Amino acid sequence: MDTRRLCRYAMGIALLLVMAVTVAACAGGERSLSQLEQPLDGGGDPSAGEDQASEGEGSEEGAGEEGGDQGEGSIDDDMGPVVLTCPKGPVPAKLEIAHNFNYSPNRETDVYSVNATTNPGAWCMLTLAGSKVTAEPCNFTYHYEGFVTSEEVVCQIVGDGRAGLEITGQCMDGRVKLTLSEYADDEGLSGTLSCPGAPPVAFGTAYPLSQTIATFAIAQGGATVTEWDDPDDTGQFAYFKSWKLVFPPDVVGP
Repeated sequence: MDTRRLCRYAMGIALLLVMAVTVAACAGGERSLSQLEQPLDGGGDPSAGEDQASEGEGSEEGAGEEGGDQGEGSIDDDMGPVVLTCPKGPVPAKLEIAHNFNYSPNRETDVYSVNATTNPGAWCMLTLAGSKVTAEPCNFTYHYEGFVTSEEVVCQIVGDGRAGLEITGQCMDGRVKLTLSEYADDEGLSGTLSCPGAPPVAFGTAYPLSQTIATFAIAQGGATVTEWDDPDDTGQFAYFKSWKLVFPPDVVGP
């Protein structure tokens, strides 16, 4: 396979992936137009951006339970003191995001493999008032690098992408139960495919969809929930996702 054919082959795979992700997002439930028109870039710099399961309650950090594409997380074992009531509010809370994933069609990582990591400082903001939790749809960014190869040539893939997060939930007895719906924002893809002897072409790696039901304590220093899957339901991704919910000191103490 010559270089130009390989580039066209790789671009075709990327287009098929974007189409598949879009279909999956639509099948997973509609998002209201008013929500999508009000994105919030997470992170201090918007420009910078185990076990498996497919369903069930996902794992708290250190709890050793199972996670998955539609899991429910719980609270890590190394938290500070916790608050057993929900703030009367309204009180802001910061959801810190630290994910990494690998994309490889049919998990043939020796032929096609791209690793991605969310940019440092990625976060989304939400507000608690009694049992009520509100949050605007939020975008965060990630960086990816990888390759696609044949017997004759290896092409390099590098770029940045953007993912979306929608948050719904409630607070009860000092526990914040959130549904975290993450999806690909394909308009945020800005990568390139570079093959020897050929000019770079536009190329992107989309983000793995997931919906997680995560339960956080209102704890000093924050509470962390993690989830992983390898492969995910599409058979294209392996991922590890981590969310940390942090409250102001006046809510949980110094």
